Amino acid sequence: MEVLAKASGIDKESVDAIVLMLYEGDVAPQGAAAMIDNALDGAITALRQAGEFTGKLRQHSVLHTQGRLKASKVVLTGLGKP
Repeated sequence: MEVLAKASGIDKESVDAIVLMLYEGDVAPQGAAAMIDNALDGAITALRQAGEFTGKLRQHSVLHTQGRLKASKVVLTGLGKP
């Protein structure tokens, strides 16, 4: 397994999965997460608004990108409260 850490340009990486780490209580995605959310037509925001992903510590959710990104999946990982 190869792991690559990047802070920008992740939407252009041809990888199996992009992992986004999000805090509990964040109202809207920021930075790279906002860019990915936009590319996925607000899928991250929709999960948060529905209460399906809250960002609690060790919570995970997998989104399939349906070809909207070069990565096939986006994995959301909860970091808990900041």
